[in-house]
Amino acid sequence: MYKQFRLRTKGYGLNGNSSTSKRATRDWKKGLALLLTSAFAIGALAGCAGGTSESESSANAQTPASGTKLKIEVFERGEAPAGVTVTDNHWTRYAQQQFGDPNGIKLSYVPVPRSEDVQKLNVMMASGEVPDIIFTYDENLVYKYAQQGGLHELGQLLDEHGPNLKAYLGKDTLAYGMFDGKQYAIPAKRMNVGKYASFIRQDWLDELKLPMPQTTEEVYKTLKAFKEKKPGNSGDQVIPLGFSLTPASYEPIVWGMTDELNEEQRITLTHQLGSRDYPTLLPGHKEALRFMNKLYLEGLMSPDFALDKEKKKLNQDIQTGKVGMFGADGVEPLQNVYTNLQANVPGAKLSALDPYTNNAGKHHKPLYKPAGEWSRQAMDRQGHPVTRAQAASGKES
Repeated sequence: MYKQFRLRTKGYGLNGNSSTSKRATRDWKKGLALLLTSAFAIGALAGCAGGTSESESSANAQTPASGTKLKIEVFERGEAPAGVTVTDNHWTRYAQQQFGDPNGIKLSYVPVPRSEDVQKLNVMMASGEVPDIIFTYDENLVYKYAQQGGLHELGQLLDEHGPNLKAYLGKDTLAYGMFDGKQYAIPAKRMNVGKYASFIRQDWLDELKLPMPQTTEEVYKTLKAFKEKKPGNSGDQVIPLGFSLTPASYEPIVWGMTDELNEEQRITLTHQLGSRDYPTLLPGHKEALRFMNKLYLEGLMSPDFALDKEKKKLNQDIQTGKVGMFGADGVEPLQNVYTNLQANVPGAKLSALDPYTNNAGKHHKPLYKPAGEWSRQAMDRQGHPVTRAQAASGKES
């Protein structure tokens, strides 16, 4: 379950010395930059009305001298559109214009490959060349840096200067950024915690006069009917259950068929076995594997799913009208799959369903935690925030 955090680092080789109270007081304000840039990132800033209010005038009066700098880590995923980069695009310019320029702060960005972010951050933290604000999806990394003294504690800053941010995130989300009782990270809030959705060809159900399947056994019977009766002129190319070697295909089945745990099972069976968080030992897991094996042996799922690791073949089969049912990421089929299906197959209609049940007849589904990405802020060798940026007013605007 991926979570993203924003943190302010201390920017030195870990386990640096503590600071003097005088300098700590002076540098305390620098942590405000994290609150402000985090607010830009998640859209939680209070709106700025037109005109000049008393608080706005006060903010302008406290604007720091130009030339201060703030370095921010950004993920490099290799997917930037032509003509822009992850360090120079509409949003980086927007942040500079709306936050940097009014506060006399020059924003710069440090690209880090998403696939190598933990390794890169470890090197930068150890060398003292870490950005002022960094991001990660790794909760254990946050805790390690906090234990080693590499992160700036943000609780008081949030209390004093981030009421809108706190209200937006809420206690449940913020709790994911607390370690040993202190707020070391600002988690991103997920707007939707649902991981997957299942879809079925409603027009096929209507043609065969079949009800919407609501249990695992009913799903099996429906898939058998799709294969035998070949609705929608699908012919011998019909694929009752579209499947690929991706979590959206198998996790809904695996988790959906998992049974409730008693207290002893919660203690003894919920250990990870080196394969992310799949419930290898949980009751119902074997039944889920047997069910998928049964579908495969009876020709009720995509025959070459094991070769389709990026859903390309699955998406193609859905769009060309061959697939009767499938699982997808999020709450709707992505990448224009549904739009293309309707263009290619007039009258095609998808309906969402809650298909898989465990032995008790209950529907279990995997969910994301409410916290997404995490951010943190680094400190220097004396335990002070590395960034030289001075937030103008210390207020959200």
